[in-house]
Amino acid sequence: MARIELYSSVAGTSFWPRFHQELVAAGHEVYHHHAIAGEDYRRSRGLLGRAWVRWQLYAGFTCKVLWSILQSPKSRDDPIIRVVTTNPFF
Repeated sequence: MARIELYSSVAGTSFWPRFHQELVAAGHEVYHHHAIAGEDYRRSRGLLGRAWVRWQLYAGFTCKVLWSILQSPKSRDDPIIRVVTTNPFF
């Protein structure tokens, strides 16, 4: 089956676990990449806290996604499906 990589800047605490389970039950290898947890996003306070969260969501996550793609297995018979679910910047 396929390797499925899900990319979202903020981890979805209610939607992702069920979606992940359904894909695994269908026989897929599933990985979820996210910049920060939902609690951390909602907890950020003050100018520096919000600036740090923004950096993680945009620049930091972009670097993380690119690194993940570069580190993906190169010689696989199964396809790799990448689904970016948020931030049109990616």
